[in-house]
Amino acid sequence: MLRNLFRKKDLAELTSEADALFAEQRFGDAKLAYDRAAERAGKDKHGSCEALEARASECCDRLALKRAHEAEELFASGQDELAKEELKHALDTARSSAVQEQVREVERRLEGKEVAAAVQEAAPLSDEEHLMLLTSSWEPHQAAELEAYGEPLLEAALAIERGDGEAATKALHELLASAPTASYLWLELGRAQLVRAALDEAEQALRTFLTRIGPEEGGAARLLAHRELARIAHERGDREAAIGELEAAAEALSDDPRPLLDLGNYLRLIDRPREAVEVLELCAAAFGDNEVEWPVTMELGLACAAAGDDARAITLLEGVLEALLAKRHTDLPPPAVVALARLHERADNLARAADLYRNLTQGSDVENHGRYHLEAARLLDVLKLTDEAARMRERARALGAQPAPALEPAGAPVGAVDTDPGAA
Repeated sequence: MLRNLFRKKDLAELTSEADALFAEQRFGDAKLAYDRAAERAGKDKHGSCEALEARASECCDRLALKRAHEAEELFASGQDELAKEELKHALDTARSSAVQEQVREVERRLEGKEVAAAVQEAAPLSDEEHLMLLTSSWEPHQAAELEAYGEPLLEAALAIERGDGEAATKALHELLASAPTASYLWLELGRAQLVRAALDEAEQALRTFLTRIGPEEGGAARLLAHRELARIAHERGDREAAIGELEAAAEALSDDPRPLLDLGNYLRLIDRPREAVEVLELCAAAFGDNEVEWPVTMELGLACAAAGDDARAITLLEGVLEALLAKRHTDLPPPAVVALARLHERADNLARAADLYRNLTQGSDVENHGRYHLEAARLLDVLKLTDEAARMRERARALGAQPAPALEPAGAPVGAVDTDPGAA
């Protein structure tokens, strides 16, 4: 079913697709598309690599500025640590010195005492701020349609955000009654029905949306619809139908690695790791000569571990941690760290396994801190580091942790991992 994913396209077609993505302000996708076009131009000796590479760099700058803006919004809503991470990503993503300086200026401004005090007193987001965040994520066609419905649509969208599926569904049905050619309105109805846990009605609305948009239209909205349909199928126990939805997303968005990442993640979570490895290798290949995003490498490493390829899994997962630490990201992803610790323990490298668990005791996964302390203490006992093991066990007791079976590496649900270039 995936045989047409990587059909060879000529340079003109690749460039046209990249320009279209740029015009739609899908700068992450456009950057990958320009990179593929530049690679093709180099192979075909067309001599147009420099212009394409410049456009790819401009995409990176646009992404960096977008992340800097998102960091300001995160600070305004009191999410200081997330804002700092966004600024790090922005600085890593920026290509030109001018944009790098703009990002540093945002960083300096947000780190000032006046801004810190203002953040501490920040009020919850208003309805207007919620709507600004929501509408900024709309695709161009999506925005053109939904904005035309005016205030009733915005009230329905706010109702979905508040978890009031009944009010949102009622308002959207009223809008649909006078909008026979609607497309994206059906996607909103599907979201509202999901809030109500009305799976049949949600499925019908989402499928109607997919039939209403054109073959080259939809982007992130199309991906969201297929993801939700996959969730519905999984909740019903129909794994093959869920796989089919994720494959359909991969077919429709053949230049986007996210559907393949979703599919590989899902195959691993339903204990089909060898198929997951094959799909995730396709996902990694979609990046061409560009650096593969770390969530893809992490998921491939987890799939290799599940498939019994321990050596490759260790190499991949250690590479993820090394890359993140090199970018000063010390709060490492627990799924990768837990899996890697188990792999090292199986290889009798107990010191490294204990170090990994100790790292997690300092991370943001506070809910499992007690368990991580216990895992580290267990390994430190074997290593005859009894004093340190006792300290770890004492901290675990203070956190209310009780001895339990060894941790299993967690997995993200379908669609949970963002592979937008620069993400970490």
